[in-house]
Amino acid sequence: MIVEIKGTCQYEGCNEPATQIACGRISYPSHAGHNLGCYCEYHSEIVADEQYPEYVVYCPNCSCAFGVN
Repeated sequence: MIVEIKGTCQYEGCNEPATQIACGRISYPSHAGHNLGCYCEYHSEIVADEQYPEYVVYCPNCSCAFGVN
C-alpha cells in the first residue's frame, strides 16, 4: 500500500522526483508491465496508458491514475 509519494520515479532509468501514483494495465508476473508505484509526471502518464486504454481515471481513495476500457 502506498500512503505517501516519496523518493525518485520508479520507472526504469529515471531519477526524477516522484510526484504521482500510477498503475499499468499489465501487472502480472508473466508480462512486462508496471505495478502500482510512484512516478514522475511524465512517466505516470506512460504507465497509465499501458496497452492503450480508452481513457484514464483517478482512484477516489489514493488518486492513482490507471487505464480503463
